[in-house]
Amino acid sequence: MINIMSEGSNVKSRRQIIGIAVILLITYHLVLLTLSGFAGHGSLFWISYGFMGGAFAVCTAEGILLSGQYDHPRDLILGYPILYHSAVYFILELIVSSVFIILDSERISWRIGFTVQLLVLAVHLVFAISCFMAK
Repeated sequence: MINIMSEGSNVKSRRQIIGIAVILLITYHLVLLTLSGFAGHGSLFWISYGFMGGAFAVCTAEGILLSGQYDHPRDLILGYPILYHSAVYFILELIVSSVFIILDSERISWRIGFTVQLLVLAVHLVFAISCFMAK
């Protein structure tokens, strides 16, 4: 009986995470596209927009996959749980992509934005893989 209840709460927790994620995603897109408009953007804008969407998807997926676990995997390097790394990655990517979205009007090369955001993603993946290797 306890096992069934924990499964039910796990499903409820996942639904809540998905619901919150959808609301935040819609809000982010509406605010960004309302402030910046739909046209006249360079490659840097769309690359940053894509990396932010990817960060959102990665963090939501990690939250869903780990929602029913009490003992979250910790990384080998610093000893922090994976959800901590996900939160840091998401906030860092939000800041970096916002800076590049704002600087898009300055016509900075898309290669710079792509490289910086790819490095941020790579660091997050190193910590995420480290978390699962440690478990």
